Amino acid sequence: MRRLLAIGALVAALGGCASENYEDGLIAAEDGGEIDAVDRLRARAEAGDPEAQFQMGSAHRDGAGITQNYAEALRWFQQGRDQDHPDSLNALGELKERGWGTPRAIDEAAALYAEAARRGHVLAQVNLGRLYELGLGVERDYGEALTWYGIAAEQDHLPAFTALGRLYEAGLGVATNFEEAARWYRRAGLRGEMEAQYRLAALYEAGRGVEQDYAVAAAWWSRAAEQGWPEAQAKLGYMYEKGYGVEQDLGEAVRLYRLAADQGLAAAQNNLGSLYDRGLGVEVDPAQAADLYRLAAEQGLAAAQSNLGSLYEAGRGVPRDEATALTWWRRSAAKGHADAEYNIGRAHAGGLGLPKDFVAAGQWWRRAAERGHAMAMTLLGYMFNTGEGVEVDRVQAHMWFSLAAEHHPEGEDREVAEINRDLLATQLTLGQLGRAKRLAEQWRPQDQATAAAQ
Repeated sequence: MRRLLAIGALVAALGGCASENYEDGLIAAEDGGEIDAVDRLRARAEAGDPEAQFQMGSAHRDGAGITQNYAEALRWFQQGRDQDHPDSLNALGELKERGWGTPRAIDEAAALYAEAARRGHVLAQVNLGRLYELGLGVERDYGEALTWYGIAAEQDHLPAFTALGRLYEAGLGVATNFEEAARWYRRAGLRGEMEAQYRLAALYEAGRGVEQDYAVAAAWWSRAAEQGWPEAQAKLGYMYEKGYGVEQDLGEAVRLYRLAADQGLAAAQNNLGSLYDRGLGVEVDPAQAADLYRLAAEQGLAAAQSNLGSLYEAGRGVPRDEATALTWWRRSAAKGHADAEYNIGRAHAGGLGLPKDFVAAGQWWRRAAERGHAMAMTLLGYMFNTGEGVEVDRVQAHMWFSLAAEHHPEGEDREVAEINRDLLATQLTLGQLGRAKRLAEQWRPQDQATAAAQ
């Protein structure tokens, strides 16, 4: 979920640049109509007025008062470019980058942005910085990105503030500095920049560059959510679902997830599906859960693919179909999702749509356990203790029972892991027990794909 957000925010910087007189040129006058206003604007443009040429190009690009026509927009922007009009240079670059009315040519777009940027055009400066940041049309150069974002920031351009914060947060072109990132995000966020509000909230959630504070994180996500930023709506929904920084309110979580889900955000679709699946804040509705999981799964969200597979295994909200369950689990496991890996292990161990194969089961459970899956850890402990599917190794067994006891939440599963760990300890030599404890202390989880908006 975090990578997609960054790219989406960068693309958002591609907005067109309207001059102060753009609307005035197209709004109908009292003694005429919109067509007359366009005709007057066209006459000025044909007479060689570069500002009017830019406005005509913008009108054709946006379909404002005239039929949308990218080819005509291109023609007028080119005429403005020929007179070194900065707005037209930038706008023509945007058409070239997007491939609107012309074959896509990002290198040409970069050159146009550079020319407009050198003439002080703030949107072109941000666009050029973005191309350097992404390595599109130019060789990737975070230092150049930082320079152009900085120049735009000096003109008080809010997206440039956010872009600088991104670079400082990620350590791109500059040493990582969460405090500086937070400073830039706050400057933009206080003036309504949604991405900055979202990112500042994430810093407060993690305690990076600021003191960790879930309540402050929720407040910043709330600002962005109120403006319709779907990722912020999903994050705030998660805070309300769990009661982090706010009083737990499942109804509010449902509302926020739905707002984001309706905008197509896969994480929100999955999380809302999970509430319908479990009957939290809504009546239990497996069919609705399946529909939501599917929307997210078809976007490639690993957790949703795993969840949808589990519904097919159980026949909840969808017909029971072990083969389809395995298909979705395999798609999720290919992205490194621990639940899916655990479920494929179960399928091998129990003959669920597959021949029984404890060796394969152990391999899948090992993958899930290495990502922190508590029940897979417990099962690996049993396997190493009994030699089912693996060679007997009670040191490994004790390690996995110990890790399972740490990772299970309080309850029966944790107690079972603790009992097995303590019982096995009585059967090990002091040397074996010491080695098992060291292995558990040295263990670190691998990364895994996650789908919750958290």
